[in-house]
Amino acid sequence: MPNPTPAVPPTPWAIAALWTIAPICVVFGGVAGLVAAVLIGGYGSHLLRKRRQWMASQAPAAVAPAVS
Repeated sequence: MPNPTPAVPPTPWAIAALWTIAPICVVFGGVAGLVAAVLIGGYGSHLLRKRRQWMASQAPAAVAPAVS
């Protein structure tokens, strides 16, 4: 069963914040930080994909050109 399209897309600042935090986790967290960075990066990618899907669903339908 497909998920319904959310009414509001994920905010771009949240995606950027997750990807900014990931390298910091690696530097200060060692192996545990590396695991956290992988999870954080994956969730940021998931949010980006959801945002692109939402934006595509909100775009007006393309109209076929008239044939003369």
